[in-house]
Amino acid sequence: HKGSFYALPQSPQTYKQLLMIAGFERYYQIARCFRDEDLRADRQPDFTQIDIETSFLTMDEFLDIMEGLLHHIFKKVASYEVKLPLRRLSYKDAMENYGSDKPDTRFELKIRDIKFVLASSSANLFKDHAFINTIVVPGVAKATSRKALDELNLISQKYNIRSVGNLKFNDGDFNGSLAKLLTEKEKSDLVKLLNLKEDDLLIVAFSNVKRDVLTALGAIRLHFAKQLNLIEPGTFDLLWVYRFPLFSKDSVTGKFVSEHHQFTMPLDEHLHLLDTEPEKVLSQAYDIVINGNEAGGGSMRIYDQDLQAKIFNILGMSEEEIANTFGYFIEALKYGTPPHGGIAFGLDRLTMIISGTDNIRDVISFPKNVAAVCPMSEEPGPVSKEQLDELHIKIKE
Repeated sequence: HKGSFYALPQSPQTYKQLLMIAGFERYYQIARCFRDEDLRADRQPDFTQIDIETSFLTMDEFLDIMEGLLHHIFKKVASYEVKLPLRRLSYKDAMENYGSDKPDTRFELKIRDIKFVLASSSANLFKDHAFINTIVVPGVAKATSRKALDELNLISQKYNIRSVGNLKFNDGDFNGSLAKLLTEKEKSDLVKLLNLKEDDLLIVAFSNVKRDVLTALGAIRLHFAKQLNLIEPGTFDLLWVYRFPLFSKDSVTGKFVSEHHQFTMPLDEHLHLLDTEPEKVLSQAYDIVINGNEAGGGSMRIYDQDLQAKIFNILGMSEEEIANTFGYFIEALKYGTPPHGGIAFGLDRLTMIISGTDNIRDVISFPKNVAAVCPMSEEPGPVSKEQLDELHIKIKE
């Protein structure tokens, strides 16, 4: 096969869908997958997933079955009784309340919108930003030092927020970096809106980009949870996050890209928006979130070839590109495809969560380090010229 290459699978996505088209109504596999992604504490370049696909089930029916599987796993492995049915949180609510699409809901500190309170402010800081949000951290205002507040800026800067403001509520009044900018009415409105108590601390973020404000406060929320020991050890909180956007826009090219993958089914009630406002279309995609970790994700799939063609068109894919990349799959759709959907649970990540560690390398034999290097074998490593010649590969200097 000179000049041709095999590819390590990122997931068995199209193959398991082909099984559904072929008439297999139920499929599962313990699959080994490979992804060239940035490495974090909960990621490895090669990992194992529990891969599942089914036909003729609605999303609700499918999620009910998956909840039964999770209940069984936690009961048998961790002697923990998961309460069913699991909560479902829309992507929009997850982002606006927790600043994350994989929220840890074992503690409060929800994000609150305060822009409307400050809408008529004469202060430029409030006037110049479309989005102003806050989290209220109870009972820590007096104990929070200037140094501790400055450290929050290091967190917010990772999310394009140069700095965050603060307000400390003590003796019925505010002090802090933003206090002088508030009118008496604005102070009163904030106290009522947020139901403030003595010694409450407000962390306030500003931006003209909504996502930046929410994700920065989401990260600061987790920071305070760890600092203040707000999470009870040995507890598990499971929920579904669903109704994700079907598309997002590439910040460089401005083109639409799939939030999950090209085969994700839109919500039925949003199909009419594909022709006019594709950015508003939500999907039948779902993630299982456990203790702030995405432990699995999936979706209902497109089973109509005309709809699939429309999605490819919105993504700006040419006929040649579609044929070269997904030709065999598009051909299979022509033979009649049942409604189907699936999910993949991260086996390593589930093990990490149940074991109570926050690093996936703790539960994998011979894991790669943060540089994607195996410390034992020191792979990846060089190969000989003879090996390259045998495979007809030449390394470009």
